[in-house]
Amino acid sequence: VASVTFDVDFSSPSDAEDDRLLASALERFEGTVVLPTFLQAAGVGSHENLENLPIGILRERAFLGSVNVQTDPDGVMRHYGYGTVTGNVARPSLGALMAGKAGEIGRTFRIDGAIDPLTIPRVSVADIIAGRVSTEQLRGKNILIGATAIEMGDRYATPRHGVIPGVYIQALGAETLAQDRINEPLGPWPGLLVVLAVGLLVNGRRTVLAGLALLLGTVAGLQVLTFALESNFIGSPDVVPALAACVTFAGGTILIGFNARIRRSRLFDEATGLMNGRALEQHLSAAKTSSVMVASFRHFQETLSVLSADEQGHLFEKLIDRLRVARNDDSIYVLQPGMLAWPTSGDGLESMIDQAEALCAIFVSPIQLGGRAILLTPAFGIAERHRLSAAGALAAATLRASGASADGQRWSVHTEAAADAADRAVHLLADLESALADQQFWLAYQPKWSISAGRILGAEALIRWRHPVFGPIPPDEFIPLLEREARLHQLTIWVVARALTDLKDWHTAGHDLGVAVNISAPLLASGRFVDELLGLVREANLARPRLTVEVTESATINDSAQVIAALETLQAAGVLVSIDDYGTGQSTLTYLKSFPATEIKIDKSFVSRIADSIGDQVLVRSTIAMAHDLGFAVVAEGVEDSACLAKLTEYGCDTAQGWHIGKPLPVAEFMSLVEAPPAEERQAA
Repeated sequence: VASVTFDVDFSSPSDAEDDRLLASALERFEGTVVLPTFLQAAGVGSHENLENLPIGILRERAFLGSVNVQTDPDGVMRHYGYGTVTGNVARPSLGALMAGKAGEIGRTFRIDGAIDPLTIPRVSVADIIAGRVSTEQLRGKNILIGATAIEMGDRYATPRHGVIPGVYIQALGAETLAQDRINEPLGPWPGLLVVLAVGLLVNGRRTVLAGLALLLGTVAGLQVLTFALESNFIGSPDVVPALAACVTFAGGTILIGFNARIRRSRLFDEATGLMNGRALEQHLSAAKTSSVMVASFRHFQETLSVLSADEQGHLFEKLIDRLRVARNDDSIYVLQPGMLAWPTSGDGLESMIDQAEALCAIFVSPIQLGGRAILLTPAFGIAERHRLSAAGALAAATLRASGASADGQRWSVHTEAAADAADRAVHLLADLESALADQQFWLAYQPKWSISAGRILGAEALIRWRHPVFGPIPPDEFIPLLEREARLHQLTIWVVARALTDLKDWHTAGHDLGVAVNISAPLLASGRFVDELLGLVREANLARPRLTVEVTESATINDSAQVIAALETLQAAGVLVSIDDYGTGQSTLTYLKSFPATEIKIDKSFVSRIADSIGDQVLVRSTIAMAHDLGFAVVAEGVEDSACLAKLTEYGCDTAQGWHIGKPLPVAEFMSLVEAPPAEERQAA
């Protein structure tokens, strides 16, 4: 053979004769012999290294080669060295000696993982000793002798070939050198150039997709680069810094992209892609002189409900086109479906009103959508900034737009008076609970006069609020407010409870009187409210039904099924039902015949002028006659003088109510009027 290299420890003597025989054999051998030397710590915890050398009679007849190898921090064997230095003595590695390659001692190179250890011929020492291996098979070969038994423990993990014996590590190191398959380290720059190139391709975009593209593109690029360089043995790039830079940049890009998405979701309307109210508020904050307009389209949701998704999209596009043509501006913001807004240039209130009028004119003609015509009617809310914050101006314009839409107006302007009213409304809503607890509410009773009997037969209970700050609050201010905010339930139950308490006191005192209370139609649609009202009636335990609930005529048409069911339940419990404000709605007496009511109240707008208006006389007289024919009792409200009362007496009206009969009075004053002698009572009338 050409050479024999031992990966076997000869640092301790064996049998003296055997050692001599081996030394003699080494001396007779004509080729090259390499014996191993290795470094190890001088002791446990010691930082000093000692060199283990073959025994003297052996090392005199051979070259010495270092067998020390070092795994990477993860325990995997990837690198092999040219040798080690111990005590200023350079020891080439076994692999360097076998390959005949010189290199810088202490420097390592990457073992070529493409070399398969199984392609290295292997024979057993036992077979050689027994003569089972042909000498021709070994002639001219470089022989490496080492142990491969598992129990030796000399085994290492490799990236590609699994766990292999240490002698194969020496062989792979030698083969890598012998075949010149060494990839010198190229440092981090090739990898960083890949990161830069992919980043330029991504073109600086700050989106989630761009970040992912940068990450995946860099990983793929580094793999291609590493394969190209290492397969051609140009060098081995250090890709860790490139990966770290890639993760940093890609992570930052993804984070910026996510922030942009979150910002977009916060500032843009998902359905339309237009900016939303938050974005408009930010714009108004930046442009401190800008005022704001809000457009509210009536019945927009009802219109959308009959359209397909595609038709809804086309409708919105055409709606926006009309607004932009009229305004010559693209800055339109979506507050909610059917409510759009935009900042104005601050040209003044008159200019904004002109703009609203122009937009109303544009929307007079329907929007053509396929085979159908869609009519969208806008109402505009206008708010100048003045002392308002951005959020305050937007809220004010929105409130004005909603109010204009509900009232059938084309536009409405936020004013200082409106701001004061809104502020007052907020306080009133907040004070409702304490007002009930502090007995700020009280009932006034307006007498009802029986025309046929010539006496007071009862009263209508009217709520009053004496606020500790604002003073007396008129009902036409706080009742609509509470009704709009769905806060009437608790107050109405209080009114009914108070009225029933007073009614029971009257009956106890021997006065056969009745009391009427107004009930808002939405409350009758609440099963909880009806149950509470019935509970109060049962608790009062009146001898005869003398509680009347008054329901406006409009309630008989809107939600009629629910209203009728609730009133039938109340009527079955002995509660009387009256139709209030008759004549102001669209119902007829024939329609009301099927309604669970025993009485109608003719609205004061028809009654107050019957002494002078022939038309009102005809209307009131015919209404009384027809109502009697249908079985209704008739109450006329708005009786302000004796001439009016005389006409009602002539027409056979049952009951009169108005300031000529008596104004709303506290309960004590009302009872004084009831208890007055008949002559005084008539005189008061």
